[in-house]
Amino acid sequence: MSRLLVAVGLLPVMALAAPGVKDKGPAATYFSTRVGDKLEYELRSGDTVTPAWNTEVVTKVEPAGTGVRITFTSTQAGGRTTESVVSAAPDGLAWLVAYGSKCDTPVPLLKLPPTVGTTWMVGDERNGTKYTVGAVDEEVKVPAGKYKCVRVDAVSNGVTPNVYWYARGVGLVKQTMGGPDIVATLKAFTPTK
Repeated sequence: MSRLLVAVGLLPVMALAAPGVKDKGPAATYFSTRVGDKLEYELRSGDTVTPAWNTEVVTKVEPAGTGVRITFTSTQAGGRTTESVVSAAPDGLAWLVAYGSKCDTPVPLLKLPPTVGTTWMVGDERNGTKYTVGAVDEEVKVPAGKYKCVRVDAVSNGVTPNVYWYARGVGLVKQTMGGPDIVATLKAFTPTK
């Protein structure tokens, strides 16, 4: 569930480099699309650190319309592994399957091109979450390195429960959950050679 927040509110997003897949526009820079790319996240909650909170590995990349469909596995700290599918197109990224749960309709993760002030809703006005691009090229330092990111602020019922930072060529590098005290960060990024 926490990863779904990271997804419908997170997801690794990187450069299109899969064999035979050409750059399909802006989406190519915000989701990992090389089979074998590995992203490792740690979770901090106060003084408690879960160093191997979530590990994602790209397992399949295939052309789909004007973009690509990326499949990846996600293994959480307890050993539970699920499969997810994300669509990456010139107008944005969207969940098709989020951590083993098929979405009834595509669920937007990031609208492209990233422009400060761009908003979108997931769910309805009363019970949904409003996402807003809050910054472009915001510098963020995480254990895996220093990145210039697109920041996405998520607001539900007037409260900012999650904030996401996506870096070009890497994807999601940082996420706060329910406020600044619970933070998931990219611990390591291992691209396929």
